[in-house]
Amino acid sequence: MTETENNSFDRTGTIRRVILYHDGGVARVRKEESCSNVLYNIAIPQYYYNKTKARMLFCYNNGRVAVLNPWKLLSQGGKLHNTGKVSNGYNNENGVVLTDVFLCNKTDYLVIVGRKKNGDKTIKAQCLERRSDHGAKSMDLLGNIFLKPDDASVISYHVVPGEEEDEISDIIVRPMSSAPGHVMHEKGFLHMPETVEALQRRSSVLHFTPCCGIRQG
Repeated sequence: MTETENNSFDRTGTIRRVILYHDGGVARVRKEESCSNVLYNIAIPQYYYNKTKARMLFCYNNGRVAVLNPWKLLSQGGKLHNTGKVSNGYNNENGVVLTDVFLCNKTDYLVIVGRKKNGDKTIKAQCLERRSDHGAKSMDLLGNIFLKPDDASVISYHVVPGEEEDEISDIIVRPMSSAPGHVMHEKGFLHMPETVEALQRRSSVLHFTPCCGIRQG
């Protein structure tokens, strides 16, 4: 879904954009849209301009996730001599790929579908509330380890609203765990990714993928 099409959660219009560029891991805060050399164009609506509850997740292919407070990021970017450049930017080290960006609330759950070295698919859900957000002046190049690459690789990331906790209670693990979680075929969770995706789509979670703009869920 494009940014124009998704009006249901853009409560009072976009107030700022966090724009990630292909070169050098550079991130800038802007009011206007940018079209040149852009990897992500993240439009942040008023609904997520919240000092305490909102979270922005930068999810990488190596199992690391940087958790930020978008209000801090936008406030900091607006003070940098009109350049809007964010300290450190995002992680673009060799082989590291920023696969997904989410706007959500700190009471929501990050769900990671993975694959162990023996081929078994895994799934787990972790509440974001125990994960502190990074400082206002940095996006943190590395992020927190949510899934150890020695244990499993990431297949996909999803976010489920906290109010849907009962729907995913069987796959919830400790908030600070970096283990793969449940083996899906052993626990009867083979259809859980579809359930998680459906819960995300009908929520106020905003999901961004490279160069796609904004999607609901």
